[in-house]
Amino acid sequence: METLKKLLGIIVVLLGVICLALYHFKVVAQENSILFVAGVFFVLGVVLHVIFNKKVTKE
Repeated sequence: METLKKLLGIIVVLLGVICLALYHFKVVAQENSILFVAGVFFVLGVVLHVIFNKKVTKE
């Protein structure tokens, strides 16, 4: 479970990449909504990656 937690942000970013690839190769309709969804996946994935992989150093 801990490994999945660490990789969750990267998985969400990859979902954004898949959305962009589908848009680029015209598999889905050429609408801006798929670009918005991809952008949300990117931002959410980066935020999750930072939160779950944050190292707290105690002095």
